[in-house]
Amino acid sequence: MLSIIAPAMGTQGLPRTVDIVRFCGGRGHAEATLVAEQLPRLSAALADSGWSITVRLSGESPGTAIYRIAGSAEGELPVTCRRCLAVVQWPLALRFSVVVVQGDEEEARWIAESDTWRGENDRLPLAERVEDELLLAVPDLPECSDGACEARAQALHGAGGSPGPHGE
Repeated sequence: MLSIIAPAMGTQGLPRTVDIVRFCGGRGHAEATLVAEQLPRLSAALADSGWSITVRLSGESPGTAIYRIAGSAEGELPVTCRRCLAVVQWPLALRFSVVVVQGDEEEARWIAESDTWRGENDRLPLAERVEDELLLAVPDLPECSDGACEARAQALHGAGGSPGPHGE
């Protein structure tokens, strides 16, 4: 069994790429606590860089030449409330399962039934695909859940209240 465990808060993160057959067919595991510097696209979408996310991945091969990766990501991400512009901690508790495909034909076969991650030449860009999943999980228009949000929004935007979804 392949195991890739990165130290929490260390400079190592998830492997950039993995061999699909070895990781999934060998029931490999990867676990890391990732920080902003390791996920630049996600970091650019967030309000600040003082965060970390714990990611756990497991490779599976539930059938002949079928490869899956099951994963989870947990942490809190700093997002900006669209109404009052306060930075709030948004709880992330993501679970996912994807079929790993190679090539157009295999992707076309699986895309209607399952989420897919695409690899090439028996390699999967693991860190990039995980960052893609995390980006999809971040809300487009986050809002505070505290009672003071409306008051802050009115103070910020005047008596007109909160801005609309497009900032008007």
